[in-house]
Amino acid sequence: MEELKGLKRHQFASTETTDAARPYEKMALAGKKVRYQNVIRNEQGVSKHLDIEFVPHLDPISGKLKGAVVVGHDVTALQEARRQAELSRKALYDLFMEAPVGICVFEGSDHRFVLVNPIFKQIFSTTSAPFSENPSAMSSRKHRIRDISTCSITFTRLANRYSVPKPLRKFAS
Repeated sequence: MEELKGLKRHQFASTETTDAARPYEKMALAGKKVRYQNVIRNEQGVSKHLDIEFVPHLDPISGKLKGAVVVGHDVTALQEARRQAELSRKALYDLFMEAPVGICVFEGSDHRFVLVNPIFKQIFSTTSAPFSENPSAMSSRKHRIRDISTCSITFTRLANRYSVPKPLRKFAS
């Protein structure tokens, strides 16, 4: 890093990076601690996500502002992990909602619904009272829900009522 000593940012960073940092640098030089995220690209076009913090540097004796200390962390891997987690979450949600069986997720002893897929909702709405995700409206059906430990409705019932793909019909007996 000795080769950077004495240089100004525009001498080693792109115009894009310098322009993005300018308002935060001004705030830091006005005495405010500032944190922001930026994306930089090298000459090969490879992007890096940075978490950057400008901390005012004060003279310990006079208390006058001398400059700013800049700390940057490469958070590219973290950003990619978050993106992958969101893709996985969406794929699991889509699978849950499109599953050919009724599935719900509930919590607590009062069986409060967190998530209900359309088939589960459709099956329970065929009873006398309309289906509601409100547990108090489900009190007449609580015993049915307790009996379904995983909240998946028997495949036989579904195979008889709905179009179930042939490869899955072998499980309906």
